[in-house]
Amino acid sequence: MDVVFLGHAHPNGCRTTYSFPPLRAAGVSPRYLEAPPKGPARLDFLKALPVCDVALVQRLVLSRAEILLLKSRARRLVYDLDDPIQYRSSRHFLRFSLSRRLGFRRMAGAADAFLASSPLIAAEARKVLPPERVFVVPSTVDGEVYRPGPEHSPEGGFVLGWLGSAGTVAYLKRLGKVLKEVGRRVPDLRLKVVSNRFVDLPGIPL
Repeated sequence: MDVVFLGHAHPNGCRTTYSFPPLRAAGVSPRYLEAPPKGPARLDFLKALPVCDVALVQRLVLSRAEILLLKSRARRLVYDLDDPIQYRSSRHFLRFSLSRRLGFRRMAGAADAFLASSPLIAAEARKVLPPERVFVVPSTVDGEVYRPGPEHSPEGGFVLGWLGSAGTVAYLKRLGKVLKEVGRRVPDLRLKVVSNRFVDLPGIPL
């Protein structure tokens, strides 16, 4: 069975390449292809796509013409979603977006199966698809590669980790009061932030 993973500019490895070894062991031939941005380049890309058994689309929102073209190249279409793309970011005053919701329904409705990273996304997909075609598949890391290790800091204590980008630091800041209270209750707690932007949270060592 040939499975082509179609992604965007920022491929999510924990939902693509991490699964390739077990897929190959099960007799599946997976490969990842990065789709171009919207426009003629994407149409040319889909026209040149080799015929495959399954096309697994990650997060991309295709037009109706692009969906039809993809379905002419793939026997089955699977839509994989790890973010609720039908809404704007919570940083926006108005999260509802008609165009985003229509795009979500278009992709979900065209899928033979829908993979959702959370029950919330799955519940939205079941409004469009029969429940038996919607599956919750959480995003995970490879336990053989990433394993808990000893804390090398001489201070020891309990380390709470947060990983994100400058665009998501606002979500961490919202937890400032909560983290301060946790720091009060757990005196040896430290917060380790991995980001391209530093954040200052009073009441807890970073």
